[in-house]
Amino acid sequence: MLPLSFQKPPPIRKTGNVLLDLLTPEERQRLLPNSESIPLPLKAILTPQGAVIEYCYFPTAGMISMTAEMQGGDSVEVGLAGKEGFVGVPIVLGNDCSEFCANVQVAGNAIRVAAAELRTAIGAHPAFRDCLLLHANVQFSVVTQCSACNALHSAEQRLARWLLMVHDRIDTNDLPLTHELLAQMLGTRRATVTFVAGALERAGLIIQTRGSIHILNAANLQKAACECYARIRRMDPDLLSTEADTDRLARA
Repeated sequence: MLPLSFQKPPPIRKTGNVLLDLLTPEERQRLLPNSESIPLPLKAILTPQGAVIEYCYFPTAGMISMTAEMQGGDSVEVGLAGKEGFVGVPIVLGNDCSEFCANVQVAGNAIRVAAAELRTAIGAHPAFRDCLLLHANVQFSVVTQCSACNALHSAEQRLARWLLMVHDRIDTNDLPLTHELLAQMLGTRRATVTFVAGALERAGLIIQTRGSIHILNAANLQKAACECYARIRRMDPDLLSTEADTDRLARA
């Protein structure tokens, strides 16, 4: 046994969510004492569009989409969150209602925090609030870029971009995505997704199986995507997970 002065410090328990892991376990317990880890079942609706936000979600695995729902039943994705972010930006901005529907598109897990508790936490920890606000700004920038992308770029470029964005957030080359889901996310017809996914497969970039898409090489797939993926990647909230931000939180 090593002398006491040479004992290794206990490992810091991480949640797996970039934003929450900017807090130490002690800070998380003090600021968010009632937070809990919950499963994210596929297609679960976490917050309906227009509803009062009761909980915020910090994914540790899987992916949550924010979709705009139309009266006729159509919908299109306007944002997404994985381990790099959270769902509940309006709470940080002082709003109570969600303008979009938050639903699970890739099953996983999340840390669930009551909205009222998160408001209290960001009031007590200004540096944590600033990091969440920075993430909110990134989310809005991504939405803006994706809006321009949807208007100006081809369906094949947009599909490649979206597959890469999902890949970044769930850390696997096997994406559990159906053509029906892809059509909804891209705001296009299923037949269009089938056609452009087939083109990507023939180019040797992906392999399709029933209910899943396997990325063969992310770097090559990026060449098929438009410029928007590179721009969005530079905005990635993973940039919050730096020593500078950790130090800033520690000093607060």
